[in-house]
Amino acid sequence: MHVVDPYPITITSKLRQCRDVWRRHSGVIVAFAATCYVPPLVLALGLLAMSAGPLPAHDIYTHLKNKAGRSCCDGTDCRPVRYRQTPSGVHMLIEGVWVRIPDSQVEQRTIEGDTGETGGGHWCGRRLLGENRFMTYCAFVPPSATGITPPGPPVGSPRPPRNRMAHSGPKAH
Repeated sequence: MHVVDPYPITITSKLRQCRDVWRRHSGVIVAFAATCYVPPLVLALGLLAMSAGPLPAHDIYTHLKNKAGRSCCDGTDCRPVRYRQTPSGVHMLIEGVWVRIPDSQVEQRTIEGDTGETGGGHWCGRRLLGENRFMTYCAFVPPSATGITPPGPPVGSPRPPRNRMAHSGPKAH
């Protein structure tokens, strides 16, 4: 007795059929992809390459090198920061946290192009995993910051108003 296969298409025959369709139409598929996808991709990559330079505000950091001669900045990790000098050393306000900067990484230098909003303090580095931990690549304070000042408001921050009622001499009776 002859039994008719209820599923005449086998996996092998289906694969052969797909292979034959691919051979007949692969040129069309490649041409379609080249026409529809490649030009926008090339255009997008070209625009990205043209705009890939450092941000204009970051141009003041691109030439900076640390004492060892290594670049301080990759275009994103330097910024102006407020600073203060205390008997324990230089502290910089980084992401809202006062961070003690190792003396070996602090340089007294004027950064060309500095707008002055932080009194000349600049920090290059990154946040480490964990809370309030930072890796300092370079730190700069202006040459005028040579003396150690007592703790107080950071350089570049507004000073509190003076008490005008303070005693300034002998009182008249």
